[in-house]
Amino acid sequence: MPISKVMGEVVSSPRWSASLGKVDPGYHFNPDKSYYERLSGTDLDVRMWSTEYYRVMEDHERILEMMRSTGLKPYLEHLREEVPEFISSV
Repeated sequence: MPISKVMGEVVSSPRWSASLGKVDPGYHFNPDKSYYERLSGTDLDVRMWSTEYYRVMEDHERILEMMRSTGLKPYLEHLREEVPEFISSV
Protein backbone atom coordinates (compact mmCIF):
# COMPACT_ATOMS: atom_id res chain seq x y z
CA MET A 1 0.00 0.00 0.00
CA PRO A 2 1.42 3.43 -0.89
CA ILE A 3 2.63 5.38 2.13
CA SER A 4 0.49 8.41 1.19
CA LYS A 5 -2.64 6.25 1.43
CA VAL A 6 -1.55 4.90 4.81
CA MET A 7 -0.87 8.43 6.08
CA GLY A 8 -4.32 9.55 4.94
CA GLU A 9 -6.00 6.66 6.73
CA VAL A 10 -4.05 7.28 9.94
CA VAL A 11 -4.74 11.04 9.91
CA SER A 12 -8.47 10.46 9.37
CA SER A 13 -8.67 7.74 12.05
CA PRO A 14 -10.61 8.49 15.26
CA ARG A 15 -7.34 8.76 17.23
CA TRP A 16 -5.82 11.50 15.05
CA SER A 17 -8.61 13.23 13.15
CA ALA A 18 -9.33 15.83 15.84
CA SER A 19 -5.73 17.03 16.08
CA LEU A 20 -4.50 16.41 12.52
CA GLY A 21 -7.61 16.32 10.34
CA LYS A 22 -7.31 19.98 9.32
CA VAL A 23 -3.54 20.02 8.77
CA ASP A 24 -2.74 20.82 5.14
CA PRO A 25 -0.25 18.18 3.97
CA GLY A 26 1.12 20.65 1.42
CA TYR A 27 0.59 18.45 -1.60
CA HIS A 28 -2.49 18.07 -3.73
CA PHE A 29 -2.92 15.78 -6.68
CA ASN A 30 -5.46 16.27 -9.42
CA PRO A 31 -6.38 13.77 -12.12
CA ASP A 32 -4.27 14.13 -15.29
CA LYS A 33 -7.43 14.99 -17.21
CA SER A 34 -7.97 18.14 -15.15
CA TYR A 35 -4.56 19.53 -16.19
CA TYR A 36 -5.26 18.75 -19.81
CA GLU A 37 -8.65 20.47 -19.64
CA ARG A 38 -7.10 23.59 -18.13
CA LEU A 39 -4.26 23.80 -20.64
CA SER A 40 -6.10 22.76 -23.79
CA GLY A 41 -8.25 25.88 -23.63
CA THR A 42 -5.18 28.02 -24.24
CA ASP A 43 -3.16 28.70 -27.36
CA LEU A 44 -0.54 26.17 -26.24
CA ASP A 45 0.20 22.93 -28.07
CA VAL A 46 -0.52 20.50 -25.22
CA ARG A 47 1.18 17.11 -25.11
CA MET A 48 0.94 15.15 -21.90
CA TRP A 49 2.06 11.85 -20.48
CA SER A 50 2.06 10.29 -17.06
CA THR A 51 4.86 8.37 -15.38
CA GLU A 52 4.81 6.34 -12.18
CA TYR A 53 7.99 5.64 -10.28
CA TYR A 54 8.50 2.75 -7.90
CA ARG A 55 11.32 2.53 -5.41
CA VAL A 56 12.03 -0.62 -3.45
CA MET A 57 12.92 0.25 0.12
CA GLU A 58 14.71 -1.98 2.63
CA ASP A 59 11.98 -1.88 5.25
CA HIS A 60 9.24 0.18 6.86
CA GLU A 61 11.72 2.17 8.94
CA ARG A 62 13.52 3.39 5.79
CA ILE A 63 10.22 4.52 4.31
CA LEU A 64 9.35 6.45 7.47
CA GLU A 65 12.86 7.95 7.56
CA MET A 66 12.42 9.23 4.00
CA MET A 67 8.90 10.55 4.71
CA ARG A 68 9.84 12.46 7.90
CA SER A 69 11.27 15.31 5.83
CA THR A 70 8.52 15.27 3.20
CA GLY A 71 4.97 13.95 3.55
CA LEU A 72 5.04 13.42 7.33
CA LYS A 73 6.65 16.78 8.09
CA PRO A 74 3.45 18.91 8.31
CA TYR A 75 1.94 16.42 10.75
CA LEU A 76 5.07 16.03 12.85
CA GLU A 77 5.41 19.81 13.16
CA HIS A 78 1.86 19.94 14.49
CA LEU A 79 2.48 17.30 17.18
CA ARG A 80 4.78 17.42 20.17
CA GLU A 81 4.94 14.59 22.69
CA GLU A 82 2.62 12.48 20.52
CA VAL A 83 5.16 12.09 17.67
CA PRO A 84 6.33 8.58 18.67
CA GLU A 85 2.74 7.34 18.95
CA PHE A 86 1.82 8.88 15.59
CA ILE A 87 4.88 7.41 13.87
CA SER A 88 4.05 3.96 15.25
CA SER A 89 0.53 4.35 13.81
CA VAL A 90 1.94 4.86 10.35
